[in-house]
Amino acid sequence: MVAILDAPALPEDLRVLIDRRGAARPTSTFVGCMVNFFRAHEARLAGTRAAVLVDSGVPEPLPDLRVGRFRIRTFRDAAEAVHWLDQDRDHIDQRRQGTRNG
Repeated sequence: MVAILDAPALPEDLRVLIDRRGAARPTSTFVGCMVNFFRAHEARLAGTRAAVLVDSGVPEPLPDLRVGRFRIRTFRDAAEAVHWLDQDRDHIDQRRQGTRNG
């Protein structure tokens, strides 16, 4: 995630897919570190969504978690994760068009 911040400008609709299938179950410490990271960089990551893929054996995936204007959610199914990441892109594209045209 730190490497993303090296980009000179991040798109408003940045989408991140984190594949943790096969990794250890996220601990509360891991989740706390993620939340702290996103809070610390909220101004640069505003509008970003991150989907975290986890194994089906992970007991309770995180619900839709919001940190400022950043959203993160866990999924067991990759297709669902991709759908969630892309579901508001049309709205963002329309806002961009309105900004360019008006």
